[in-house]
Amino acid sequence: MAIFVKAEKKEETEKAVIYSYGENPNNLEGIIEFAKTDLSWKVVKLSSSKGGKFSAVSIIPRILRYYQENSSFPDVIYKES
Repeated sequence: MAIFVKAEKKEETEKAVIYSYGENPNNLEGIIEFAKTDLSWKVVKLSSSKGGKFSAVSIIPRILRYYQENSSFPDVIYKES
């Protein structure tokens, strides 16, 4: 069974970047925050989908890899496994 996760940047400040994420691309209700100073992250709100925690854990490395390769945070990113 394939899992699809989408993350969309909602806000970017000097200190942090906030993403909404989820398995339903039309209902991104989970929230992840990345600190720009050290790239640490925290899940502010888990997605209510069955794989809420798994969805967050699967999309976070994808966002960080994009940042390391491009020196910027993506506006939208997907993960399918």
